Amino acid sequence: MNTLHQIRHAAFAAFTFLMAASSFGDTFVIIDGPGVGAVIEGTPTGGGFFDVTDDDPVAATSGTIIPGEAECMEPHYHGTLFGEPDPHQQGCGWGRVQNVTDVATRLIDLRNVIAANIGDTVLKTKLNAILDAIVNAVGDECFSVMEGGAAAFGRELTGAFVREAINQAAVNTINQAFLAWWLGVSQQVLNVANAVILAGGKQLPPPPPPPAPQPCKVRILMPFDTTGSPGKLADPGGTFTIRPGNVLSLIAEGSPEPGTYEWKIKPDIFDPDKPFRAGFVTSANRASFLSERNGTFTITVTFTDKNGHKCKDTIIVKINDAYLRDL
Repeated sequence: MNTLHQIRHAAFAAFTFLMAASSFGDTFVIIDGPGVGAVIEGTPTGGGFFDVTDDDPVAATSGTIIPGEAECMEPHYHGTLFGEPDPHQQGCGWGRVQNVTDVATRLIDLRNVIAANIGDTVLKTKLNAILDAIVNAVGDECFSVMEGGAAAFGRELTGAFVREAINQAAVNTINQAFLAWWLGVSQQVLNVANAVILAGGKQLPPPPPPPAPQPCKVRILMPFDTTGSPGKLADPGGTFTIRPGNVLSLIAEGSPEPGTYEWKIKPDIFDPDKPFRAGFVTSANRASFLSERNGTFTITVTFTDKNGHKCKDTIIVKINDAYLRDL
């Protein structure tokens, strides 16, 4: 079985390849169980099933991704992995999986949006180079460079708008496409980082007994701590200040799960009567926000828990940079 280092290296290397080029099938990460951290590729066969076949004699991986069954209700992988047989044929097999393919599609869409909305060849080249640097940073496990690249992307758009190289509509369109991609790639990095923490070929312990009933709780967190490590979640506090053009990534943690999340931002940046140069993209318990101008925004998430109870958390985001005029 692969060592922790080999699993970690293979997982992040696979993400780099996945984002750099389109895949022939769907790519999955095993997120728990004895195969945690492994990256496998499957060809859809219908009904949520995927056929997994790797002709590489070293990988020696062959099996099926199952959408869910009585013994394991979530998508999981059954078959061989690195030449070893299925450890739990009646349960979750090698572990539950997460499909991470859409990051490649979102990156292609983002590059197409840049090409369609920017006529300046130098600016297009610069923005695509920043995207390449973010992709490479994932493979190198250099997460502070990822964050820095996202900030640089936003500042380049701000500078281009100030120079009148692009108009307001182009800024908004590119911001939305970038945030959609960033939301996906940051989620994948967080999942892999958490997976490799558990890796090492050890089976997870049996689940604990059901907890006592809990009151509805939710809090908004950041998926990167102050050191740039993606394996931790940090509490931004009630008020958080960032520079114009910087991307703020947020994760909501609600309990008791399962539940649903609803995000809102004030002022309403999508109000057609107000000239906001900002973007706000949400997906389940995750959100990404970017503003090209100074201002104060209130972001609220409402969590509805499995019992139908609702609870909220709110943070205030201040966009402020003394070196940039209030555009």
